[in-house]
Amino acid sequence: MLTLNIKSIKLKILVMAVCSLLFSFYLWGNNLDAKWGLQDDHEIIETLGPSLNLKASAFWQALLETEIANPGTALRFRPTYSVLRLSEIFFFGASPFNWYLFRMVLFSFFIFLLWLIVDKHTGFVAGSLFTMYIVLLSSGGT
Repeated sequence: MLTLNIKSIKLKILVMAVCSLLFSFYLWGNNLDAKWGLQDDHEIIETLGPSLNLKASAFWQALLETEIANPGTALRFRPTYSVLRLSEIFFFGASPFNWYLFRMVLFSFFIFLLWLIVDKHTGFVAGSLFTMYIVLLSSGGT
């Protein structure tokens, strides 16, 4: 049986990481040109306010305006969502490019981790094919 040395394992991981990133950009790269949409992004725009900036000092005040400070007032209680959403607003601000870039990097990280796990159990070729199959699966919806 062929055994891989440390250099070839590092090279394989590097290839998998780069390919995952390139694949993510191939699938979703057009989103980097997107603009805000009032239907989907109104919450971001409202939170940023006229200054289009969420200052660190205003972060906690904005957090207190969510269901975290008022449990039971909203239909759903999503404390993690509120913290993550406000963190995104704080870090990415009014730049749709930064928002979509971050999501594409997260998607490529998902591809990479899936590929790494499947590769460990099935081998490189089968892992590659299975990962691409999963990533390219249609949602089945509209």
